[in-house]
Order: sequence, then structure tokens, then C-alpha cells
Amino acid sequence: MQKSENKDFRKYALDGLYRTGLKEAKHYIAKGLEDTDINNQIAAIEYLGLLEANEYAEKIAEKLTNAENSFLISTVIETLAIIGNDNTDKIIKEKLKNHFNPYLYLPYARYIFKRENIYECINFFKQSEKKELILKEFLECLTRYIPNVRSQNKLKKEVVNILCGLMKKDILNEYKYNILIILNDLLDREISDILKENIDYLNNEGLIAAIEIIKQKNLESLKNEILKK
Repeated sequence: MQKSENKDFRKYALDGLYRTGLKEAKHYIAKGLEDTDINNQIAAIEYLGLLEANEYAEKIAEKLTNAENSFLISTVIETLAIIGNDNTDKIIKEKLKNHFNPYLYLPYARYIFKRENIYECINFFKQSEKKELILKEFLECLTRYIPNVRSQNKLKKEVVNILCGLMKKDILNEYKYNILIILNDLLDREISDILKENIDYLNNEGLIAAIEIIKQKNLESLKNEILKK
């Protein structure tokens, strides 16, 4: 079916190969990188990423050389966030230096938060003018780095300041839940002061996180304040 003149049949073949989950399937899926139909190329790129086919990272990155289709570029970026290497990092940064649009901002942020070190990730977020758009990915990044952040006082202080600032913003309550859980993992009894300072900004999921923390750390003095909410 991969040799069929019908692009839909070739797509069915790619889908079937991916669903097998076999390592051997990667070689056949990679043939889709040369498909004449761009949607089949995109499917092949996505499947190779999901199958962690690191050996095809640079071949996938080459797609960026003359790419103009935003969906293709986005898929390459998200795939290389999973299987990329130092060489593909350079290719992506070079490409996006001259070719950037709003559609690519979130995929690029995901790429940064998966590929770069914690310092680069924090700097990217601090400089971003679209923090709410990439907040979910930033919090997921911080969660992965909690042991690293907790062990470095200067870094921990910077992260705590960023998160405390976000608590006072008009963001989704589910993000406030995640922020409080991260702060609780980074801090010891200091979390009590943060809860006191931000209690007026907590609702729904944020309150649930506060209650969980109060119970976990036995912060009796905060129970009555939470009940008033």
C-alpha cells in the first residue's frame, strides 16, 4: 500500500504500521518522509517521534530547509522536542530566526521546555509576552525539574518569585492548583506564608490545593481562614 498511487492508501499504510508498535515499523514509516503528499509526510514525522525513532532526527530536521507550511514546521518542532539532538537544535533555531509566526509559538515553547536546561526555560518564560499561552507547558517543565530547583537556593528563590507573581494573576484555577503543588514541593514551612499572602486569590481548584497542603503539613493556623472562603 505504501507504493500505491492513491495518497489515502499510503496514509492507511502509515497508520497501520504505527499501530503495530514494532521497532521494525520505523524503517517503513520513514519512507513516508519522501511522500509526495505533505499530509503523509506530516503523519510520518509525527509517528517517528511517537516511536522515539532518534535515528531519523536529522532527516526530519532537514524538512525545515525549504519548509513554508506552518503545520509541517510545527510537527517537525514537536517531534524534535522528543527525539532531537544538538545538531537538530541548531537547525531549528536557525530556521525560526528567519521564519516565525504566531502559530509556531506554542510548539516552539514546548520544544524549549523539553530540550533546554532549566535556566534557559526560565529565561524563555520570563521574556515571553504570551505567558498565559505557554503557562501549562512551563509548569510541566518546572515539575520535572523540582529536585534540581529545590537544591539550588538562588534558583529556587527565582522560581518561587515567578510562581507567587502568577498566583495574583487572572489565570485558570487549575493552573493555580499546579502552582501551589509545585511551591509545596519546593518549600517546607514557608508555604504557610505564601498561602496567607494569596488566600484572596484562590477559588475552586486553587482552594483544593490549599486544603491539601494544609492537611499534609498540618498548618492548623490556616484552617479557619480557608473555611471563611
